[in-house]
Amino acid sequence: MSADSGASTNTAEISDGYPLLPGRTWSGSLAGFRERAPRFVQTIWRHPLLVASALLMVAWGMGLVLFVRAGANGSLVVSLPSLEPHPVGEHNLVAYRYGTVLRASSYFRGAESQHHPAFLVDGRVSPTLVEKWASDPTDPAPWIELLWAGERQVHRVHIQHAGAFEAAELTSRQYRVRCLASRPPPPLLVTNNQAKVADHAFDCASARGLHIDFSPGTGDTMVRVFEIEVWGE
Repeated sequence: MSADSGASTNTAEISDGYPLLPGRTWSGSLAGFRERAPRFVQTIWRHPLLVASALLMVAWGMGLVLFVRAGANGSLVVSLPSLEPHPVGEHNLVAYRYGTVLRASSYFRGAESQHHPAFLVDGRVSPTLVEKWASDPTDPAPWIELLWAGERQVHRVHIQHAGAFEAAELTSRQYRVRCLASRPPPPLLVTNNQAKVADHAFDCASARGLHIDFSPGTGDTMVRVFEIEVWGE
């Protein structure tokens, strides 16, 4: 299913005459190699944490880094870097560039593909079959949470189910949408979804995010969703 793993020593002798760079040959122990290595290699070797921190700062500035950690209840938490502020007026509150935070009960991790929850907000118009969130087949109650900074007014929810790009029977037929707010409205209950791409009116004031509980499609063991948009202001 494409839903969508001689004895050595620490001195490691380097043979005499072994060419390491064009026009240069070194010999001796690993310590000798470090001393004779080019300066940038010595810097990395002696200050790996400093170099790693610098690279991380560059990557963060370019929007290439997302932070992943385990939640208190075993869930996965993904924090995307904020690349720009939310605009004025109605827009997709969970677009990746606004620093969306996602929490997922699980996700599918196979030898050839991983269906990470961050794919839910990547904005791809024509995703590959890998670029979707899929829950772990052993997850008894799959759910996803989409969070944003501050309080927002939610108007509607747009969900691209599995059937938009895969077999229709893989589409989730039952799910529940809850607003995360101090005074939330009643949950939106969907019990017989037939839409490959579903749009739901769902008004919620002072919302900090949405929580969606899913059931797998007919005969399937996992939830598969390509994209979720939450429109509001």
